[in-house]
Amino acid sequence: MHSLAIVLSSLGRALRYPRVWLFAWLLVTIPALITVYSIYLALDAEMAQSPGASFLLDQSLDEDFFRQNPGLGSTLLGGSLFMIIAWAFLSGAVLKTMRRDLIFSFTAFLAAGGKLFFRNLRVLIIGLLPAALIFWGTDAFRSWLVEGPLRDADPGATALPLWLFDIRWAHVLEGILYVEGLLFILLLFMSKVAMAQLATADKRSALLAWGLALGKTLRHPLRAGLMVLALSFAFLALPSLLGEGTAWALEVQQNLPLGLLFGQLAVITAQIVLLASLLSARQFLVGGEENAETESPPEVDLARRVSNPIERSSPRASA
Repeated sequence: MHSLAIVLSSLGRALRYPRVWLFAWLLVTIPALITVYSIYLALDAEMAQSPGASFLLDQSLDEDFFRQNPGLGSTLLGGSLFMIIAWAFLSGAVLKTMRRDLIFSFTAFLAAGGKLFFRNLRVLIIGLLPAALIFWGTDAFRSWLVEGPLRDADPGATALPLWLFDIRWAHVLEGILYVEGLLFILLLFMSKVAMAQLATADKRSALLAWGLALGKTLRHPLRAGLMVLALSFAFLALPSLLGEGTAWALEVQQNLPLGLLFGQLAVITAQIVLLASLLSARQFLVGGEENAETESPPEVDLARRVSNPIERSSPRASA
């Protein structure tokens, strides 16, 4: 199956499970509300000294603000960790149950997530090392360029070599940041392929799953790259459009309920795309063919056997 077709079919499948993406939205919204409320209280205290001051969406919170309010950093870190842990739980549930041939109850969905939670958490922990190497490597390469080939040997001179101002070098330095981002997004996709390996093959070794995910990606780099680009575009473009609607509602229309509606629609859209990325990773793992997942007998209704979320129906049970 073509990479774009896999992404589109995964988006369509994710949309067919509203309970799942609403549950994902809830898990993201609760820590976000706690964090935002803490920041709101700190901003309100700061702006109380200047009655005419206002805070717009295009203004960022600077470092001085966080230095004056050190507790906010801990709140942001705690909220981020909670969302990472929540998605480690959700990933296992999604990869194990959201299949075309599987009828599952929400209780069984939660049970599958709990079963794979610690395995997926180990996948994320192992992924910290290559992520650190990506960021450290690109930063080191940029520093080498700036201090080496692009170094200004005579900063006090009134005239510098023309090549130093060549716009192409600025594009190279900027391009390194894009490469860094793409490598990190590809790494995230590989982590989802590793989680899919643990879910579909019912394995326990996160390290082995990473090795299999790396091997699959190296064997099909074009397909993996196209899927990552398509998913990244969906993740950035769709919520960004709704984000513009949020800014328009709050700053132009001064309509808080409409702004909240646009904002939460953007969050829900992001969760749907994240669900689709997990489903795409599983399709990538099995070769992109839907029937690769449906060769075995159909699943039984998981509401009957919550203790065993994924149970194949035997001929005796079917009778």
